[in-house]
Amino acid sequence: MRLLALCAEEELTVKDLTEILGQPQSGVSHHLRQLCDCHLLERRQEGTWAFYKISSDDPSQGIAKNILNLLPIGDQQLASDRERLRILRRDRASEAELLFSELAPRWDEVRRFHVDEVNVESVLKQCLSGRDVADLLDIGTGTGRILELMADDIKRGVGIDTSRGMLGLARTKLRHARANNCHARFGDMYKVPFTRASFDAVVVHMVLHYAEEPARVLREAARVLRPGGQLVVVDFASHQLEFLRKDYAHRRLGFEEREMATWFEAAELEFENFATLKGGELTVVVWVGRLGTMPLSTKYARSFW
Repeated sequence: MRLLALCAEEELTVKDLTEILGQPQSGVSHHLRQLCDCHLLERRQEGTWAFYKISSDDPSQGIAKNILNLLPIGDQQLASDRERLRILRRDRASEAELLFSELAPRWDEVRRFHVDEVNVESVLKQCLSGRDVADLLDIGTGTGRILELMADDIKRGVGIDTSRGMLGLARTKLRHARANNCHARFGDMYKVPFTRASFDAVVVHMVLHYAEEPARVLREAARVLRPGGQLVVVDFASHQLEFLRKDYAHRRLGFEEREMATWFEAAELEFENFATLKGGELTVVVWVGRLGTMPLSTKYARSFW
């Protein structure tokens, strides 16, 4: 029941769960297997890591939630588990921020190593071209490159990040570029510091693979979009490069189109198109969605380069 309650909070690995519960891996794995066999949990393999979450199948999810509703309110063991999960999240965020600060001076170099940024930026500009974008939000702005790229095409640009090192670099870059209509500020991608319907477009560029809860990030992005507003997500397609977890703090090894489409739909975003950029060991995908009341748009793919 403790495992079921934790996996209902978010998607977690065996390592996460053993740390939280203080139990041997063999025992945790045994019980996870039983919960999966009963269709209360589902398992997703990604490289050498396996992630567990509450079943996405409606009948099975309903049963799981009914079971959880029977657990005693205020149970000390469950409360302790939730507190350890909170500490685990905090520790991960601190580790990632430290790594980002160390990498900040050469972050653009790291990005070029992974993917041809010139091509990515060209496609991103194509996604936003022809749109009436006055106010742009860049979630996880990093070095502020996206704001610098779009500065001449927008009235106001705001980039948010939780890394002080990155924010310092972004402010320096924007100042040198004379992008006076853009600024970078501290902000959490899970709690975007703006009211509903504040922006015409939101960009999430090479950020989502760091997220513990990618779907939650997209919901926050959708929340601050104005009706008809556009979300552009740029990230890696699913891959198997395990070293990115250890060396660059990647939480996810890219994304499948199907899971991204599901998250967009849950955030009430219409999938308009996506582009696949190939040419290196890692494939980059640009997913585009729009907030509106029109029927779901026909999805189509375009390949560039």
